[in-house]
Amino acid sequence: MSFNPSSLASGDVLSDSMARIASAASKQKKLVVVAAVILLAAILAGSVYLSKRGSFRKQGAEALFRARQTLSAELKSIADSMKPATSPSKIDPKTKKPARTTPPPAPSIDFEKFDVDVKLKDGIAALTKVADEFSGTLAGFDAKMELGSLYFDHVEGTAGAQKALEWFESAAATAPGADQSTIALYNAGYAQESLGKCADAG
Repeated sequence: MSFNPSSLASGDVLSDSMARIASAASKQKKLVVVAAVILLAAILAGSVYLSKRGSFRKQGAEALFRARQTLSAELKSIADSMKPATSPSKIDPKTKKPARTTPPPAPSIDFEKFDVDVKLKDGIAALTKVADEFSGTLAGFDAKMELGSLYFDHVEGTAGAQKALEWFESAAATAPGADQSTIALYNAGYAQESLGKCADAG
């Protein structure tokens, strides 16, 4: 039997090719595993971020709800203090008992002028906290808009309009969306008009 060098060479080439294919497949398998791990980590990180973001927004909404409750109680107290005095009950001639009378309703204080920093001290503080701690969320935006409206509607003169303008501009700058930013800028325009800055209001 004769020795054939070309047979040995082709066997070596085949062996080398198989080894290279196996090595490439092994490397590709490793790359696939690494890519899968990176993708899984990215999905997990995204899920954690969205979960924390959702929790943060929920906390903001709850804080805003509590701030509004505080503010509502203070506004009710102001309205109650402005109720007209009730006249003494008349005696019903048939029953000889005081006639039933309905108390006068509390007046609307929508545009009454008063010092909000004094009369609405707790409500202003609570809304300011929400505005600061949850800036960039809908709750933070709503808190800033309410603060701007309170100063605009209730504080006399340019001091109220200036404070309102600051809150409206802050709301526009940190609004969670374009629609909210537009609303805030629209309100800021009214505040600028009150300050005599008609050119800026456009």
